[in-house]
Amino acid sequence: MKSKQLLLTGILAVSMASASLASVCRLIVPVPQVGSTYNGPTICHEGTLSDVHVNGPVHMRGTTITDLLSVNGPAMVESAKIADVKINGPLMMLDSTLTGKQVKINGPLMAKKSMIKGDINIATKHIKLDQTSAKNIVVRAGHRRKSTIVDLENHSVVSGDIIFKGKAGVVVLKTGSVVKGQVINGRVKK
Repeated sequence: MKSKQLLLTGILAVSMASASLASVCRLIVPVPQVGSTYNGPTICHEGTLSDVHVNGPVHMRGTTITDLLSVNGPAMVESAKIADVKINGPLMMLDSTLTGKQVKINGPLMAKKSMIKGDINIATKHIKLDQTSAKNIVVRAGHRRKSTIVDLENHSVVSGDIIFKGKAGVVVLKTGSVVKGQVINGRVKK
C-alpha cells in the first residue's frame, strides 16, 4: 500500500513540475474529458469550478469547488476550498476548508491545519485530525475486525459529537485537543 502511495506522490510531483497549465484541471495522461469528469490521474491548480468528478487519483492545490468534488480514488487537497465531497478512497487535506454539508468518505481521512464545516460521514479504520476543526463525525459500520481510531492532535476541535455505528471506537486526544459533544459507542483515551 505504501509503495502505491509513494508512486502516486511521485507521479503527481513530476506532473506538477511540468509546464504551466492553461486550465484549472488536467489529466496526467491525456484521455478525452467528458464535461467536468476526468478519467485518470488529475491535477487541479488555482481556479474555481462548480463541480469536478474524477475516476482516478486527484491532487488539488489552491482550487475552489463551489458544488461537489466526487472522486473514485485517492484525493490530496492543499490550500483548497471545497463545498461538498464524496470520496471513495483516502482523503488527505492540508490547509484546506470543506464548506458544504455533505462530507462522505469511504476510506481514511488525514487533515492538517484544515476546517471541516459539515458533518463527516465516513467508513474507515483511521481518522487523523491535526490542528483541524470539525463539526460532527459519524463512523459508519463496516466489515472490519478492529475498532476505528480517531486521532485528534495539536489543539484539534470537534465541536459536536463523534458517533461510532456498529463496532465501538476509540478517540485519542493529544496536545490540547477536545471533543465538545459526546463520544457515542466509543471511549476516549488521553
